[in-house]
Amino acid sequence: MSPTWKIAVLVDPLTAVVSDSAHPLGLASQLAERGHCVRLFGPPLTALGFSPPRTTGGRAFEVGASVALFGPQVVVAYDALSPAAWLGARSARRSGAPLVLIEAAAWGGGRPAQRVLWRVGESLWGRYVRRTANCVLALEPHAAERSLRRGFSSEQVHALPHGVDLESHRPGRASEELARRRISGRVLSARTDYASPQAVEALIEGFAATVGQRDDWSLVVASDSAAPARVAKCAYRAGVGARTHFLSLNDEAFAPLLSSSTLFAALAEPGARAVWDVERALACGAPTLVLSGARGAHLVQHDVHGWTLERGDARSWATALAHAACAPQARRRWSQAARQFALERLGWGVLVRALEDAARARLDELAERDAASSRRAASA
Repeated sequence: MSPTWKIAVLVDPLTAVVSDSAHPLGLASQLAERGHCVRLFGPPLTALGFSPPRTTGGRAFEVGASVALFGPQVVVAYDALSPAAWLGARSARRSGAPLVLIEAAAWGGGRPAQRVLWRVGESLWGRYVRRTANCVLALEPHAAERSLRRGFSSEQVHALPHGVDLESHRPGRASEELARRRISGRVLSARTDYASPQAVEALIEGFAATVGQRDDWSLVVASDSAAPARVAKCAYRAGVGARTHFLSLNDEAFAPLLSSSTLFAALAEPGARAVWDVERALACGAPTLVLSGARGAHLVQHDVHGWTLERGDARSWATALAHAACAPQARRRWSQAARQFALERLGWGVLVRALEDAARARLDELAERDAASSRRAASA
């Protein structure tokens, strides 16, 4: 049986607000499921909806205010240049604990405000964090490349999936939201934050030119916010306003939508959730259409898990949709391969085991060093 530890998970509140606060919650829950004593730090966490004790479908973990009083054996911190990483590095040095950094996607592809904060973090504590950290778990290729540019060694940086709950994200789940809105038949789904409305409009136009002309297909665009008027008008101009639905869905409701989707269109957007959405679509067995070079494209093997587009214009979407719509056997093959890939590579277990392995290696190294010191003292 693997040893269990006291693990502190540190989150910078600003990072959580503008990026993805769900990930540290999920990680803390998964670590607690493995038997570890986990506390989440990063005041004011109550502003983000955290309240002790917390559970996300697994064993409960706690929210704490003082890392020093907790006395962690392992420290996990998000964003190498955030104040949380500096606090994590300081706590790790004081307690002799290994420091594992989680590097996620940049906000909106690295907005000017974030770049300014990165420069401040690099100037004040970047070198201190790098000298303390034992490894960086990068949740997408861009994050891994960014970590290498910051001076972390290739031995320290490990590219890993975000982690998907393979039980809630699985084929066969029915979407209550689709049923409530009486959306039936085949569904082409997508998710967006409308940061690039042109990407959504290109998908709508491609849909209108192909399967949107049929009564048995619907386009469902999910988001956390309301669709801009220009996007809704685009659907009506293209003649598919009645079969294009803009839904406001949280993460919990988004999973059944993916399970009910005939195809999932991964839009070329800079949002931090783009890669995670592709991972979840694959876990749900939704064949995925993705633009080559977009976030998440590295997960989709062409004609194995879905289809890769060379360009993100309406004509490219129309070509991909026409091909997929006329190939039901290929769609079934893509769906089965996507789910199998998710079972093998995308579950939370991959990330949690990598974190445990990194912590264990460092703790074993420290234990061996202490043993060697004791032997030298005894022989002196």
